[in-house]
Amino acid sequence: MINLMRNACSAAESQSQPAVSLTITDADTDHFCIEVEDNGPALDDAGFARLKSLGDSIKPNGMGIGLSLVRGIADSHGGTLEFSRLQPNGISAKFTIEKDKGNEAPAG
Repeated sequence: MINLMRNACSAAESQSQPAVSLTITDADTDHFCIEVEDNGPALDDAGFARLKSLGDSIKPNGMGIGLSLVRGIADSHGGTLEFSRLQPNGISAKFTIEKDKGNEAPAG
């Protein structure tokens, strides 16, 4: 989650009114959804595709390791990492993970 927030802040800092939001919700009965949105510059098709490439970065000095780690964490916890474009600019990153059923309070 920290990596997603750092990436969003980095993207938004070039805007005259930078904005980043974090929302945590129940995706369904078995998963949480962590969504990070920014109003950074619009990405062209190549830049957007690179968000999904392992070991690739859209940052000038980026190594592409951060999103690979986030994707690996999501995979190992039965979740997903998805990106979508926001209009007129910006990115939404949705990170879902399974809820830990072992820590639920007993009913009754």
